[in-house]
Order: sequence, then C-alpha cells, then structure tokens
Amino acid sequence: MLIAEDTNNVGGKIELNLQCTTHNGNTQDCSPAPLFNHVDPSVMEMPIYVKLAALYDNYKVSPSSAEDHTEDEQMEEMAVIEEMAGTSVMKTTYQFLVEKGVFTGTEEDWQRFLYDTWFGMYDRAKSILGSSGFEHVFIGEIKGGVVSGFHNWFHWYMLEKAGELNYLGYWETAEFGPDMEYGGGISFTYTWNGTQKPYGSMFLATSPELEMALYTTCLMTRPDAKCHVTLAGRDVYIQTWRTVVGGNTFVGSSYPCYPL
Repeated sequence: MLIAEDTNNVGGKIELNLQCTTHNGNTQDCSPAPLFNHVDPSVMEMPIYVKLAALYDNYKVSPSSAEDHTEDEQMEEMAVIEEMAGTSVMKTTYQFLVEKGVFTGTEEDWQRFLYDTWFGMYDRAKSILGSSGFEHVFIGEIKGGVVSGFHNWFHWYMLEKAGELNYLGYWETAEFGPDMEYGGGISFTYTWNGTQKPYGSMFLATSPELEMALYTTCLMTRPDAKCHVTLAGRDVYIQTWRTVVGGNTFVGSSYPCYPL
C-alpha cells in the first residue's frame, strides 16, 4: 500500500473546519471561517515542505505572462525532485513502473524524467512560455477570469493563512484511514484574491511526493482519463491530461475525484 510508505504524510497534524456543503460554482460564502483550523508548526520544518515553499515566489499567476525560469529557480526545482526521489514512495513508484515496462532507465533517468515532465515550460496561453505542469497543479494559475489548476493542499493552506484565499464550502470529502490517519481529500469552491475556482479538488495532508507519484503513474498508464486507485481502502479517481509539444509529453493537469 503506497500510502503506508508516505513518511511525509501529515494526516495527524492538520485540523479542518469544513462548515457548509455547497455546489459547483456557487458564489455564496456559507463558510465564514478558514478551511484549515490548525496545521502543526512542525510541518513547516519538514525538509520536503521547506523545499516546496521555496518555489512559491518563482511563478506568475497568469500563464500568458512569461516565466523567467532562472538558473537559481531551476536549482530549487531540482532540489524538490531530488528530495522526492529519495523517499520510499518515489522509489517504490520507480520500481513498479520499471517492473511493468512503463519506464526504462536508471533512477537518475527517472529524476530527469520527473523534472522534464513536471517543470518543462510550455505555452498554455497560446502565446508564450508561461506555464508548466508543476505550476498548474501544485501552484495554481488564473486564466480567463477563473482559477485554473491549483490542486495542492500545502500551497492552498499557505495562501489561506496569508489571507489570499476565501473558502466558500465543499461537496465531497474523503478520509484515508480512521480519523484521516493518512490524510484525505476534498472537492470544493473558493476564491483566490477575489477570483473563483468553481470546482476544485485536492488531497489533504498527503506528501507532495505521493501526489506526484500517483499523478505521474496515472499520466503514464491511463492518460487523458480517470485512473482508479485505492488509498487506505478509499476509492479515488485521478483525472490526468497530457500536453504534447514537439513529441515531448508534459503534465497538462492532474487532480483527484472522490466518488460519493
């Protein structure tokens, strides 16, 4: 069970305040309090979250704005990949994909593949190199007057804590293990500096490497479709979308769905 190997999972270190149920795209705020009631301060000191947070000032929210993608930023990105690649979750994922014949190459090749697939820049706005799979999924973008992507709980929490997000309500939740021992998930709606995400979904308390491992595996084995996985006995479907540019495949989007 991959989630049992998720050593950076913080399922026992977060408290949520779900408040009201709502529906896709409802602009009414029926949840006046924040979604995250508490996150243990020790989470901020865990190496993977420190490295992840270091990326948050590297991106522009509009995919039509060119990203400078400096050498220092690329080093920060590679540091995240290297931290992930050293975990049991990612080592198990690599071995699984090799055994199934889905991936061929060394662990060093695997790191380069993850970096290129997730951090490779492409043209989402049809005009400029302003996006990547990582930015879309783990950071979030604003395009055409709505929030686009944005499926990572840790960045979501950091922005809510900073007062930039307003949680409006949810319609589905998932628990991985009793009392969210291994975290869980949510589908919900919110605004980011006044711009709404009509339908959003994300894992909760899972590590970034678990999320990237699941998303990458589904992208490679069930691309552009809903990919069924079971996490601590809970059915989850992961929707992936590819972006193919010049024969190279990048992450277009990837996010979890929770059947009732």
